[in-house]
Amino acid sequence: MRGAPLSGKTNLQVLVGDAPPFVLDVDSGRTSSIRSTPDMRHGLVGVRDLGGDGAVIATGGFNRKIYILRGAKARPLLLGVARAFAESDDGQSLWINSAVTSSSCVLRQVGLDGHQIGEERPLACSAQIGPGGVTPRPGVLAAAGDKLVLAGPDKSFTLLDSATGAQRLYPWPSRLYGLDEPKVDKQRRFVALAFADPAWAGGPDQATDVWTLDTQTGTLAQVPGMPALVDLKFTSMEWTRDGRLVWLAQRNEKTLVAVWRPGEPRLQVRRVRIPERSSGTDAFAILP
Repeated sequence: MRGAPLSGKTNLQVLVGDAPPFVLDVDSGRTSSIRSTPDMRHGLVGVRDLGGDGAVIATGGFNRKIYILRGAKARPLLLGVARAFAESDDGQSLWINSAVTSSSCVLRQVGLDGHQIGEERPLACSAQIGPGGVTPRPGVLAAAGDKLVLAGPDKSFTLLDSATGAQRLYPWPSRLYGLDEPKVDKQRRFVALAFADPAWAGGPDQATDVWTLDTQTGTLAQVPGMPALVDLKFTSMEWTRDGRLVWLAQRNEKTLVAVWRPGEPRLQVRRVRIPERSSGTDAFAILP
């Protein structure tokens, strides 16, 4: 990834998905352990960002234990066991689909303090849930408040205002033809659309290309320094609470952090050293 050197304090503490997860202090470059539980130390362990309010740690496979971590030194709080889970619209709680018997499940809303909100309700064990505890609508790439980014038609995408029904069609902007996971900022204004190619130009290199869609103005713009050659399996991005887009990326076994705010002319990039990751996830989360 190309850019200017990342200088000055970022105040970024990043929880990196691994078995067990660990914390990277971007300013000092040091890594530290969390107060992990035994089930976080083996197998597939995922983390999910909560927009700067903490991180979700999910262990295991089919029935996953779901923990919330509110800081680098905090003790992980067990929220429950889930077939599926998703954050609430405001990021202050989780929706958890939990098994009651081998064939029945219930959907619960649980606050970040571990307390249940409202009453649980029956839900199919096979159901997928999205933000707000609702079944994801087919074709929705991202939701930013009332604005939905829809896949298609064909090799294009659509910005839909669900409140007014207004639509705007965008041609496919990238030279890359694969889609990676989009990310919506905390203010529900910007959607970072990630495109990917696991065989750049037909060769062994892999590439990412990130564009930001301003759902207020409709402006679609490529992030400076994109596309970039990365190892896709070890590269992901998240928004901070104050509106910065952060990447933890790897290329040829070298890891870097990149930071950018919409409107800035260049990425800011810093090389970091972290332990080799073994849990099969590229995810990270921004800690408070």
